[in-house]
Amino acid sequence: MSSFFKKPGAQGLVKATQGSSFLATIGYVVLYVLVAIIVLFIIVMLLGIKIDLNWFDFRSPYTKVMSRSAGFWQPTVQFTNLMTSPNTIPGFLDSSYSTIIDCVIYNSRSYRTVWSDGDGPYRHIYHRGSNELQSSTVGNLLLGGCGPSGNISDLPPYGLPSSMNPGVFLDPNLNDIIVFVDTENKTRESVRIADLPLDIPFRIVIVVNKYILEVYLNCRLEVTKIMKNLPRAVDNQWYGLAGPASAQAQIANLHLWNYPLTSNDIGPLCPAMPDFKAKRPSCEGADMPVPKENAKEPSIDLGFNAKLSKCK
Repeated sequence: MSSFFKKPGAQGLVKATQGSSFLATIGYVVLYVLVAIIVLFIIVMLLGIKIDLNWFDFRSPYTKVMSRSAGFWQPTVQFTNLMTSPNTIPGFLDSSYSTIIDCVIYNSRSYRTVWSDGDGPYRHIYHRGSNELQSSTVGNLLLGGCGPSGNISDLPPYGLPSSMNPGVFLDPNLNDIIVFVDTENKTRESVRIADLPLDIPFRIVIVVNKYILEVYLNCRLEVTKIMKNLPRAVDNQWYGLAGPASAQAQIANLHLWNYPLTSNDIGPLCPAMPDFKAKRPSCEGADMPVPKENAKEPSIDLGFNAKLSKCK
């Protein structure tokens, strides 16, 4: 009977009061935590301590590194005479940068129009600098897959641009890649990567960090050189497989960073080797040495399928 004398809703009111008190307690706790975070942030800022925000970036290491680059030359049906617009990356540093590119060499034989004594020309892969190679071509036409049309006599000495930083070339006679860097005091320094395989795609990374030049092949350090002088300023424009003596190769996916990558940055950049789905036509204009014992004897055609063999 005592329940009849209780005020209606009193029990619900007690529960509501308890719930409000609990929510208020949670609100105070959250408020205190926010105040503590703000105070801690102010102290860190006053002390000049840098905060690494990478802890809050949950992307893959590959995506993180590549997102900070500028990309060019996506795979297309244009295989030669690739180039970027002038001043591609404003403020690009001549002595502190990184590049990566996918490449495959199909044929390392010299062209028929080789220079005397095998002293050139070097076969162009890509470079940043002056445009002599591009200006020595006529349009973007392919000649049997060999390269753009043009006169090889218009090339600069040894087929090398007057200025490049960096410049990547195939040796005139070997399967070697040479990386050139023009430095101050009018010097040109280089490193060589010997005996690259043919028909197997690879990824090459070049890192310039002031006096240090590093070249990575498939994201593994291949060679390091301490240069005598700082890399010098060149025209901020990139050229790929340019000139009538460009390498019988295929390149794609040029990426540039305006700072030197570390080995930890480069490691994740090779999750898989590049795949060139659109193949460049094979070149028919290269020398094909024929062993003497396999050479056919010349003959004179007399007509009606009759031939007079050359007299011994």
